[in-house]
Amino acid sequence: MIAHTSRPFIAVESPARRLSIATSALPRLRLFGAPRIDTLHGSVTGRAVQRHRIALLALLATARRGTRSRDELIDLLWPDANLERGRRLLSDSIYRINRAVDAPVLTTRADVVEVDRALLASDVVDVEAAVAQRDWSRVIELHDAPFLDGLYLPGAAEFDHWMEGERARFRRCAEKAQEALRHGASAVAVLPFRYLSAGDPPREVADALTEEVIAALGRRTRIPVASPLSSFAFRDTTLNAVEIGERLRVAWLIEGTVRQSGDALRVTTRLTDTTTGYQVWSHSADRTGAPSFSADVAIANEIAVALGERLQAAYLPRTSSSSHDRTL
Repeated sequence: MIAHTSRPFIAVESPARRLSIATSALPRLRLFGAPRIDTLHGSVTGRAVQRHRIALLALLATARRGTRSRDELIDLLWPDANLERGRRLLSDSIYRINRAVDAPVLTTRADVVEVDRALLASDVVDVEAAVAQRDWSRVIELHDAPFLDGLYLPGAAEFDHWMEGERARFRRCAEKAQEALRHGASAVAVLPFRYLSAGDPPREVADALTEEVIAALGRRTRIPVASPLSSFAFRDTTLNAVEIGERLRVAWLIEGTVRQSGDALRVTTRLTDTTTGYQVWSHSADRTGAPSFSADVAIANEIAVALGERLQAAYLPRTSSSSHDRTL
């Protein structure tokens, strides 16, 4: 049985960490370190926090929408139980958890079990939100111990495999946060631009623009930028943005395309968050007239200024309280 005493928790549900009275009254699931459920009256004890029930809450808390199928939960938690016994064990677990926190935090509809995050706060949800917001200090504050530290379910090999995977995933998030804080402003990499016009693509045109953008970022911002040697190694790579970000240790990737029609040239750039793999910004710059070095520099400067403004406004102030030292 898992039983700990604790001070009343503080649930953090907003980027600014502003709390309402209603939010602070929520029970809180803690899954980093020794798992437990905290309430205003202390930590929950008894049958509701037996290891299978903590494991059930962990599976639901880490699910993208807070839901998992009933059969999946039974297979992971009670692999040796037949269908009837597995459903009975699951129903009893849901009942005891809800009764212990005096709220319907777990519900079953059709063949799906769901955790109501409006009724049960959790540190894993807060970590996911902090990573998305690049609040690296908050990530490290929350990840103060391994995920489900010390938990073991006898005979549940698939659950153990899942738990080790999640433990490694959260550890990588904490390592990424530490790396970002060590480097102050998180770094970016500019991947080789692609030439998309018909005919034989003159790679040197796209490569020259790529190098100019890298140079412009160095001239016009204080954002650490991966060298051309590092970023050009990922030309035509099959790795995704998250994997490239991990290899280069950068928070963002800049990708670009070049389209040419006669003397008209359009350069489109995109900014991708390497934590989520999602595109968060795009920009287009046009050039007309005969190709020239000064025209390419002007385009690169335009891209660097627009990108710097985007990062300054949306991300850099969150990485440290001394953001004024990194003003672009």
